[in-house]
Formats: sequence, C-alpha cells, structure tokens
Amino acid sequence: MYLDTIPPVKLSKTREGTLYTRIASLLTGIALLAIFVYQMLYDYVIQYGGTYPSGGILLISWPLLSFGAVFGSYGARMLRSRIALAVPIASSITLFTFFIQWEWCLRYCARP
Repeated sequence: MYLDTIPPVKLSKTREGTLYTRIASLLTGIALLAIFVYQMLYDYVIQYGGTYPSGGILLISWPLLSFGAVFGSYGARMLRSRIALAVPIASSITLFTFFIQWEWCLRYCARP
C-alpha cells in the first residue's frame, strides 16, 4: 500500500483536543519521572558516594516539560476550556519554579 493512497483521518475538535491533552499529560509524567529518578540517584550519591548521575536527564526533562505545557494549552484551546487552559500554564510555572529552587538547593545546600 502506498502512502498517497491512505485516506487522512479526520478527528473532531473535541477528540483532537482530548488527544493533545493526553499527549501533554504523558510528556509531563515522563519528565516528572525522570526528574524523580535523577533526584533519587543524586541523593544516593550524596549519602553513599559514587558517580554523579548524568546531566542529560535534566536536559531531556526541560523540553519534555515544555512540550507538555504547549500540547496541554493547545488541546485546552481546542476544547475551549479556560480551566483546562489554566491547568497546563499553572503546572508548568509551578514545576519550573520548584525545579529551579531544587537545583539551587542541590548545588548550595546539600553538599557536605
């Protein structure tokens, strides 16, 4: 079957908005899991010694959080829901604030 013979799938605005908000929650969940794993590894290294975890986890988490916020706001606009639009914006601002504060504290507070 050739690609030009596949008919395009047409979704309604409600289903497309729901799809985008689910993609946003998946991306945000993966990013939070990665940040949690990084924190666990970092705490283990501080307590027992060893090799510090790679900074690549953080470099991947930032774009995942950003794309999650973008997909969430786009899906909320498609659903025409102000509350659904406020949730990704507020969660991304809160996550970025806690993440910056947590990184600062790890660098200056937690070192022995």
